[in-house]
Amino acid sequence: SWFGSSFLAAPHVGATEVTAGEPGTLAKLKAARSAHAQCDALDELAKSSDAESTQAIIDFTARPGRVKDCAIDALGKVKSGVALSWLSELVHDKDERTHILALQAIASRPDDPEARSVLFDLAHDGTPDMKTRALVALANMHAAGAGHLILDALQGADRESQASLISAIGETHDPAALTVLADVARSGSLDARRRAIRALGSL
Repeated sequence: SWFGSSFLAAPHVGATEVTAGEPGTLAKLKAARSAHAQCDALDELAKSSDAESTQAIIDFTARPGRVKDCAIDALGKVKSGVALSWLSELVHDKDERTHILALQAIASRPDDPEARSVLFDLAHDGTPDMKTRALVALANMHAAGAGHLILDALQGADRESQASLISAIGETHDPAALTVLADVARSGSLDARRRAIRALGSL
Protein backbone atom coordinates (compact mmCIF):
# COMPACT_ATOMS: atom_id res chain seq x y z
CA SER A 1 0.00 0.00 0.00
CA TRP A 2 1.21 3.50 -0.77
CA PHE A 3 0.10 4.47 2.73
CA GLY A 4 2.90 2.41 4.20
CA SER A 5 4.45 2.79 7.61
CA SER A 6 7.15 5.08 6.24
CA PHE A 7 4.55 7.84 6.06
CA LEU A 8 3.23 7.51 9.61
CA ALA A 9 6.16 9.36 11.13
CA ALA A 10 6.40 12.15 8.58
CA PRO A 11 8.50 15.06 9.81
CA HIS A 12 6.69 18.20 10.87
CA VAL A 13 6.65 20.72 8.05
CA GLY A 14 5.06 24.15 8.10
CA ALA A 15 1.92 24.52 6.00
CA THR A 16 3.63 26.79 3.51
CA GLU A 17 6.56 24.43 3.16
CA VAL A 18 4.70 21.24 2.27
CA THR A 19 5.36 20.28 -1.32
CA ALA A 20 3.69 17.62 -3.41
CA GLY A 21 5.47 14.30 -3.40
CA GLU A 22 6.83 14.66 0.15
CA PRO A 23 5.68 12.15 2.77
CA GLY A 24 3.79 14.95 4.52
CA THR A 25 1.57 15.51 1.51
CA LEU A 26 0.69 11.85 1.20
CA ALA A 27 0.07 11.71 4.95
CA LYS A 28 -2.25 14.68 4.60
CA LEU A 29 -4.31 12.75 2.08
CA LYS A 30 -4.41 9.70 4.34
CA ALA A 31 -5.50 11.77 7.31
CA ALA A 32 -8.18 13.69 5.41
CA ARG A 33 -11.66 12.72 6.54
CA SER A 34 -13.89 15.07 4.55
CA ALA A 35 -14.28 15.21 0.79
CA HIS A 36 -13.15 18.83 0.89
CA ALA A 37 -9.92 17.93 2.70
CA GLN A 38 -9.27 15.00 0.37
CA CYS A 39 -9.80 17.19 -2.68
CA ASP A 40 -7.36 19.78 -1.32
CA ALA A 41 -4.76 17.07 -0.72
CA LEU A 42 -5.25 15.60 -4.20
CA ASP A 43 -4.81 19.01 -5.77
CA GLU A 44 -1.61 19.46 -3.80
CA LEU A 45 -0.30 16.07 -4.91
CA ALA A 46 -0.98 16.99 -8.53
CA LYS A 47 1.87 19.50 -8.37
CA SER A 48 4.24 16.55 -8.39
CA SER A 49 4.79 14.02 -11.14
CA ASP A 50 6.58 11.40 -9.05
CA ALA A 51 5.23 7.88 -9.34
CA GLU A 52 4.02 7.52 -5.76
CA SER A 53 1.98 10.71 -5.80
CA THR A 54 0.51 9.87 -9.19
CA GLN A 55 -0.49 6.39 -8.02
CA ALA A 56 -2.15 7.88 -4.95
CA ILE A 57 -4.30 10.10 -7.17
CA ILE A 58 -5.10 7.18 -9.49
CA ASP A 59 -6.27 5.13 -6.50
CA PHE A 60 -8.76 7.85 -5.62
CA THR A 61 -10.34 7.73 -9.10
CA ALA A 62 -11.95 4.50 -7.91
CA ARG A 63 -13.68 6.29 -5.03
CA PRO A 64 -17.32 7.39 -5.34
CA GLY A 65 -18.72 10.88 -5.50
CA ARG A 66 -16.95 14.21 -5.35
CA VAL A 67 -13.58 12.76 -4.39
CA LYS A 68 -13.50 10.77 -7.62
CA ASP A 69 -14.23 13.96 -9.57
CA CYS A 70 -11.37 15.73 -7.77
CA ALA A 71 -8.97 12.86 -8.47
CA ILE A 72 -9.75 12.90 -12.19
CA ASP A 73 -9.29 16.66 -12.30
CA ALA A 74 -6.02 16.33 -10.40
CA LEU A 75 -4.71 13.77 -12.90
CA GLY A 76 -5.17 16.35 -15.63
CA LYS A 77 -2.66 18.55 -13.80
CA VAL A 78 -0.02 15.83 -13.36
CA LYS A 79 2.68 16.23 -15.99
CA SER A 80 3.40 12.58 -16.62
CA GLY A 81 2.64 9.97 -19.21
CA VAL A 82 1.22 7.66 -16.54
CA ALA A 83 -1.44 10.21 -15.63
CA LEU A 84 -2.41 10.74 -19.25
CA SER A 85 -2.48 7.00 -19.88
CA TRP A 86 -4.93 6.52 -17.00
CA LEU A 87 -7.11 9.37 -18.22
CA SER A 88 -7.08 7.74 -21.66
CA GLU A 89 -8.60 4.66 -20.04
CA LEU A 90 -11.18 6.66 -18.12
CA VAL A 91 -12.54 8.34 -21.27
CA HIS A 92 -13.89 4.92 -22.18
CA ASP A 93 -15.48 4.29 -18.78
CA LYS A 94 -19.10 3.17 -18.96
CA ASP A 95 -20.09 5.88 -16.47
CA GLU A 96 -20.97 9.03 -18.42
CA ARG A 97 -19.82 11.50 -15.78
CA THR A 98 -16.48 9.72 -15.48
CA HIS A 99 -15.64 9.75 -19.16
CA ILE A 100 -16.73 13.36 -19.58
CA LEU A 101 -14.57 14.48 -16.65
CA ALA A 102 -11.64 12.47 -18.03
CA LEU A 103 -12.00 14.17 -21.40
CA GLN A 104 -12.09 17.57 -19.71
CA ALA A 105 -8.95 16.69 -17.75
CA ILE A 106 -7.16 15.70 -20.97
CA ALA A 107 -8.34 18.92 -22.61
CA SER A 108 -6.74 20.89 -19.76
CA ARG A 109 -3.31 19.89 -21.12
CA PRO A 110 -3.11 22.19 -24.19
CA ASP A 111 0.67 21.98 -24.52
CA ASP A 112 0.79 18.18 -24.39
CA PRO A 113 0.95 16.64 -27.90
CA GLU A 114 0.01 13.24 -26.49
CA ALA A 115 -3.15 14.73 -24.99
CA ARG A 116 -4.06 16.15 -28.39
CA SER A 117 -3.46 12.73 -29.91
CA VAL A 118 -5.94 11.15 -27.48
CA LEU A 119 -8.52 13.80 -28.37
CA PHE A 120 -8.00 13.23 -32.11
CA ASP A 121 -8.57 9.51 -31.54
CA LEU A 122 -11.84 10.29 -29.76
CA ALA A 123 -12.84 12.68 -32.52
CA HIS A 124 -12.48 9.81 -34.99
CA ASP A 125 -13.68 6.80 -33.01
CA GLY A 126 -15.64 8.02 -29.98
CA THR A 127 -19.39 8.00 -29.44
CA PRO A 128 -21.24 10.90 -31.14
CA ASP A 129 -21.30 12.89 -27.90
CA MET A 130 -17.63 12.25 -27.15
CA LYS A 131 -16.66 13.09 -30.75
CA THR A 132 -18.35 16.45 -30.38
CA ARG A 133 -16.73 17.12 -27.00
CA ALA A 134 -13.31 16.10 -28.33
CA LEU A 135 -13.67 18.36 -31.37
CA VAL A 136 -14.71 21.31 -29.22
CA ALA A 137 -11.69 20.67 -26.98
CA LEU A 138 -9.35 20.51 -29.99
CA ALA A 139 -10.81 23.74 -31.36
CA ASN A 140 -10.21 25.46 -28.04
CA MET A 141 -6.62 24.19 -28.17
CA HIS A 142 -6.32 25.67 -31.67
CA ALA A 143 -5.11 22.25 -32.78
CA ALA A 144 -4.03 22.01 -36.40
CA GLY A 145 -6.45 19.85 -38.36
CA ALA A 146 -9.39 20.36 -36.01
CA GLY A 147 -11.17 22.73 -38.38
CA HIS A 148 -11.41 20.16 -41.16
CA LEU A 149 -12.79 17.52 -38.80
CA ILE A 150 -15.39 19.91 -37.41
CA LEU A 151 -16.55 20.83 -40.89
CA ASP A 152 -16.99 17.14 -41.71
CA ALA A 153 -18.79 16.48 -38.42
CA LEU A 154 -21.25 19.33 -38.99
CA GLN A 155 -22.81 17.49 -41.92
CA GLY A 156 -24.28 14.65 -39.87
CA ALA A 157 -24.53 16.21 -36.42
CA ASP A 158 -27.80 16.68 -34.54
CA ARG A 159 -28.98 20.18 -33.71
CA GLU A 160 -27.37 20.30 -30.27
CA SER A 161 -24.02 19.05 -31.55
CA GLN A 162 -24.16 21.43 -34.50
CA ALA A 163 -24.61 24.34 -32.12
CA SER A 164 -21.52 23.32 -30.13
CA LEU A 165 -19.45 22.73 -33.26
CA ILE A 166 -20.47 26.02 -34.89
CA SER A 167 -19.42 27.90 -31.76
CA ALA A 168 -16.13 25.99 -31.61
CA ILE A 169 -15.07 26.34 -35.21
CA GLY A 170 -14.28 30.01 -34.79
CA GLU A 171 -11.59 28.99 -32.29
CA THR A 172 -9.77 27.00 -34.99
CA HIS A 173 -9.06 30.16 -37.00
CA ASP A 174 -9.42 27.96 -40.09
CA PRO A 175 -10.19 30.01 -43.22
CA ALA A 176 -11.86 26.93 -44.75
CA ALA A 177 -14.71 27.41 -42.28
CA LEU A 178 -15.65 30.77 -43.76
CA THR A 179 -17.94 29.44 -46.50
CA VAL A 180 -19.77 27.02 -44.21
CA LEU A 181 -20.28 29.61 -41.50
CA ALA A 182 -21.49 32.15 -44.04
CA ASP A 183 -24.07 29.65 -45.30
CA VAL A 184 -25.25 28.93 -41.76
CA ALA A 185 -25.42 32.65 -41.00
CA ARG A 186 -27.73 33.08 -44.00
CA SER A 187 -29.95 30.01 -43.82
CA GLY A 188 -29.61 28.32 -40.43
CA SER A 189 -31.96 28.47 -37.47
CA LEU A 190 -32.00 31.66 -35.41
CA ASP A 191 -29.68 30.16 -32.79
CA ALA A 192 -27.38 28.70 -35.46
CA ARG A 193 -27.20 32.03 -37.27
CA ARG A 194 -26.23 33.82 -34.08
CA ARG A 195 -23.54 31.26 -33.30
CA ALA A 196 -22.21 31.38 -36.86
CA ILE A 197 -21.97 35.17 -36.78
CA ARG A 198 -20.03 35.03 -33.52
CA ALA A 199 -17.76 32.33 -34.96
CA LEU A 200 -17.16 34.39 -38.09
CA GLY A 201 -15.92 37.19 -35.87
CA SER A 202 -13.24 34.85 -34.51
CA LEU A 203 -11.86 33.73 -37.88
